[in-house]
Amino acid sequence: MVLHTIPFSGALHLMSVEANVVYSLAQEIGFSPEICKMALEKTKNNLNEARRLLTKWRREQTSDSTNKRLPGAVCSYFDSDVKAGAVVKVTCTDQYLAGSKEFYEYVSSFNAEIVRFGKPQLTEAIREQLQQKYNCTINTQFVRLEKSHPNSLLTTYQHRDQIAVIVETAVTKAAAITELPFKQFSFNCALHVAAFNPIAVRDSEIPNEIKATMTRSIEKQLMQNGKSIQQCAITTASKINEWAKQRSLLSQIFIKNEKESVREIRNQISEKIGTDVTILRFARFAMDS
Repeated sequence: MVLHTIPFSGALHLMSVEANVVYSLAQEIGFSPEICKMALEKTKNNLNEARRLLTKWRREQTSDSTNKRLPGAVCSYFDSDVKAGAVVKVTCTDQYLAGSKEFYEYVSSFNAEIVRFGKPQLTEAIREQLQQKYNCTINTQFVRLEKSHPNSLLTTYQHRDQIAVIVETAVTKAAAITELPFKQFSFNCALHVAAFNPIAVRDSEIPNEIKATMTRSIEKQLMQNGKSIQQCAITTASKINEWAKQRSLLSQIFIKNEKESVREIRNQISEKIGTDVTILRFARFAMDS
C-alpha cells in the first residue's frame, strides 16, 4: 500500500492507544492497525475524528495515484455441471479494498454465480456491503458462455489476477473430444488469446465499427504524409487487410510455434486426430484495458 499521501511526522508512541480500539477501527475502516493507531494519536484518541481523518487519507491516496485505471481483478471459471463458463472483471475506486482478501473472495464468488445462474444473486448483497463499508464504487463486467455445440470444449485460462480468458473449441466426431492433442490445443488457444489479444477468430468477424476507426486513423496518417486521395485509398485498403490478419486469431503466429499460424496448427491437429477442429469463439478481460 502506498502511504506517501498520509501527512505524518513524529513517532507512533506519542500517546497511549488501546490495542482493542485500534484493531476495532482497523476492521471497520479497512486500513492497517499501524495507520489507524497513527490516526488516533493525531486526533488525541477521538474515535469519530480518527474515522474522518482515515477517510480523508483514503481519498487523497486514491486521487494521487499515478495509475489512471481503476484497480481490481479478473477471473475465469468453468462449471462442468452446468456446462458453462465465464470471465469477469471487477474494479473498484478503493485501492486498499482492491488488494484485500475479502475483495478477491467476492470476485471469485461473483464469477461462480455468473457461471451457474447467469447473473449475480447473493453476491449483489456482498457488493453493496463492501461499497458501504469502504465508501467506494464497485463495477462489474462479465461474459458467460454456454456450450454451443454438442462436441465442444470450454477452456479457461487465467494469468494471476490480470488476464482471464475462455475459449470454445469443437470437433466433428464426438469421440475426439477426449483426445489429448485436442485438449492441449484448446488450452494453448486460451494461452494464445491471453498473450496476443486477438479481436476475433477470423478477420471477416472483426466488427465493422472497429475496422472503420482503424481506417480513419490510417487515412489521416497517410494524408499527413502527403499522399494523394487515390494513393490513400489503395494504401489504406492494403494496410487494413494486413492489420485485420494480425488481429484475427487464426491468422496470428501460434504462441507455441514461431513459424506457423494458429490456422496451420489447427489443421495439423485435425489431421492428427482424424476430425475437423474448430475454434468457435472466445472472451478475454485484462486489467490493462
